[in-house]
Amino acid sequence: MRRLIGWLVLALVLAGCGDEVAPRAGSTPSLGLRAIEPSTGVQTAELQTPGVTQPAPYPTTPLPERPELPASAYQQISVARLQTPNAALQLPPDGYAQVIFACSYEEWSFQYEYNLTTNYNPPGRHLRGDKIGDFLGAISASEVGRALGSPADPTSDDWMARSYTEDSWPDRQLVTAYQVKRVNLTRAKILAARNAYAKGCSVKYTSPLLDAVHVSIYASWNWSI
Repeated sequence: MRRLIGWLVLALVLAGCGDEVAPRAGSTPSLGLRAIEPSTGVQTAELQTPGVTQPAPYPTTPLPERPELPASAYQQISVARLQTPNAALQLPPDGYAQVIFACSYEEWSFQYEYNLTTNYNPPGRHLRGDKIGDFLGAISASEVGRALGSPADPTSDDWMARSYTEDSWPDRQLVTAYQVKRVNLTRAKILAARNAYAKGCSVKYTSPLLDAVHVSIYASWNWSI
């Protein structure tokens, strides 16, 4: 009799091993079961955080087709001579010139895409601080800064020329003032900087609009470009 009862108890235990009972709503799941939060269907809206990159949407406007520029075009430049520095941008320290580049950058230029995919230049705010201004696209900032600085001397305080930028995004008006040492105020350096700045203002992968970049220079000494 005892043997029969033992067999019946064993059969009942084995029959229950294959069934796993889910916890009721609001109850605490037992060990071995993972709690699953009920979905409410409500998602938190994403805030546009400065510095969080987003993929640029495909251009909806036709990209321009421009012929290749002759090599001589990159060696021509017109410069406006300023009688006083532009205090609204940045006053140059003693021994430095103020070199200003300005352009209306095109849709799908490097600067346009930079502003479109980041939120570094929100209207009416300087995330870098009012003494530094807005952000210039990485390619233009590095190439122009090196062209007007002293990159051969990495210990120099101007190995990349210091700058102040105003970007009127989304109106696409861009102006940058650079502090350039007297020894670096040469035609070759100004040309290289203008060409790089034009690349950042022009539609990517097309001939740059060199003449669209307005160049102004103030220096307290006699100079020529």
